[in-house]
Amino acid sequence: MRDGRPSETAIIIAGGIALVAHAETDSQLVGARELELTERLLASSLRGRLVRTSLRTRPGRLLARAIESISVRGTPLHWVLRKRCIEDDVRAAITRGTRQVVILGGGLDTLSVRLAETDPSLSVIEIDHPATHARKAPCVRTLAGELPNLHLLPGNLEHASPGEVLSACRAFDPTARTAFVAEGLLMYLSPQRVGALLAWVGSCAPGSTLAMTSLGVTTDGRVNFDRPSRIADAFLRLRGESFTWGEERASLAVRVAPLGLELVRTLAHDELATSYLQGRTLRRPQLARGEYVALLRVIERTDER
Repeated sequence: MRDGRPSETAIIIAGGIALVAHAETDSQLVGARELELTERLLASSLRGRLVRTSLRTRPGRLLARAIESISVRGTPLHWVLRKRCIEDDVRAAITRGTRQVVILGGGLDTLSVRLAETDPSLSVIEIDHPATHARKAPCVRTLAGELPNLHLLPGNLEHASPGEVLSACRAFDPTARTAFVAEGLLMYLSPQRVGALLAWVGSCAPGSTLAMTSLGVTTDGRVNFDRPSRIADAFLRLRGESFTWGEERASLAVRVAPLGLELVRTLAHDELATSYLQGRTLRRPQLARGEYVALLRVIERTDER
């Protein structure tokens, strides 16, 4: 994204969450508190307020679906399901004893706030682009009050490593087992930055986890969804948010092994549908294809045994 301007995709994704919540009211895929926080965060900008107001009306939702039909179809539901999957991964890590969560590139996502609200003993840290942080942080304080266990940090991960940003945060314990999240982030970073970020996570406390998303590579060698949209690609280029990194599911385990990470599992559109849509009746069950959710774990280093 361009310096000095909040992420456009953050607004679009938050709008997608609100769209599914309002259009698929019987599915209960989006919780009440999640929708409330999402809509309030959308209201932190003029464009977001227009999106929020529009999606509360049937004509507005029809317009959103029309726009989706000429873009990458099925992305709103895909965003909802990948968030469900990642939240389940993080909460499973907390159940196993993890007491520190670090979210990289949170955008207008609400997971950090909801975790901090429900578990005061949990340390939750979120890093995001300074322009997005400047909008989100005051809004979160208004919505949730002062949460002493929630730490929102400005940091441009296109130019700085998570370790560099976290070095200024006294709440971060580099020796603690941590649940890291990189949802919808890595595809916007350079391959060199992604490699450095994964290597840094691999150097953290053994047993730490990273829940991340990755796009694959199309037949013509581009990082994108399986059925790319020229309109969506042009929009992302215009906003300075083009996709620059991706990794095929089949090669991810080999890529991360030298970095001190092991692949626990991956879920693409078919597994996400099986896990979260069985038994639900949806008006729009179509899912975008080409992006998957991966869970990585930091392995125990030989020199520490």
